[in-house]
Amino acid sequence: VNKKLGNKDKLIIPIPKQFVYLLALIFERINSTAPFTTEHVNALGENTNMNTTMIETDLDFNPINLNEMLNIIIEQIKKDPPNLL
Repeated sequence: VNKKLGNKDKLIIPIPKQFVYLLALIFERINSTAPFTTEHVNALGENTNMNTTMIETDLDFNPINLNEMLNIIIEQIKKDPPNLL
């Protein structure tokens, strides 16, 4: 997304899930409001594939993949940038 918007490249460092889970446990024990919890870590590892056959049939719904949708959204933002101030 950053590249498509023309932003500089960002460094992405993969961190093992077990390590992040351990950090979440520590944060939960130390802070009353942890920046992230073990539930957050578990949710990131869940399978998000959905069967959309019924909704496609019942509502004539045609899903598109994430990359296609990002391209549509980014083009719209470039044409009409939001006024955030």
